[in-house]
Amino acid sequence: HSGQADEALTQVEDLINNVVTDNPIYHCFLISALVIVSFFRGDLTRSVNEAIRLEDRAQSCGFKFSHSLSIYFRSCSELQWGDFEAAAQRFEIFVQRRYTVPRHRAFDTMAGFALCHQLLQDERAATLAARNLTNFTRELNDAYGLEIARSCEARIQLMQGDVDRAARRAEFDSRPPEFYAMHFAMEVPAIVQARVWVALGTKESLDRAYKLLRDI
Repeated sequence: HSGQADEALTQVEDLINNVVTDNPIYHCFLISALVIVSFFRGDLTRSVNEAIRLEDRAQSCGFKFSHSLSIYFRSCSELQWGDFEAAAQRFEIFVQRRYTVPRHRAFDTMAGFALCHQLLQDERAATLAARNLTNFTRELNDAYGLEIARSCEARIQLMQGDVDRAARRAEFDSRPPEFYAMHFAMEVPAIVQARVWVALGTKESLDRAYKLLRDI
């Protein structure tokens, strides 16, 4: 709700301005709240500005978690803006650091990296990025990551107009998306499956999409 978001932003700003501690990590968490609320409120300009503010503060105190968060939301904001090249450049930071960042963040940003290239109409780079995600998750033998990778490949193939290949790739058991995934993740396998089945356009596939979306 817009009014609640405004109230939340005001309260966090008051905490930042009146905080009695000099602990920089505490400040990072407060600024992180401004980034996230601004992003989901749809105020991408403020989200980016707060992300830059967070990045500076996190770098100054060496808090890697908040630094990573700042880059992630700045990338997501740029993607929503339609600045796909800038978003791809930031997502690539996570691709290069995929062994040192949290796994879920690595999987998600590698999928975002592939999506940006597809939106830039660079199908070869998009396909390669999706394949790299698959190889990475296989290397780790991570079941959740493999689900994300298959979803990413299906999404890219669908965007490239290859519905049949996308349908084959989308044949996997997806777990019901959690709140975090529905609102924070770049790649939500269940949503991708529904898109593929709608694109197939058969009575059976449309029924599958309906049932999946109904259960979500």
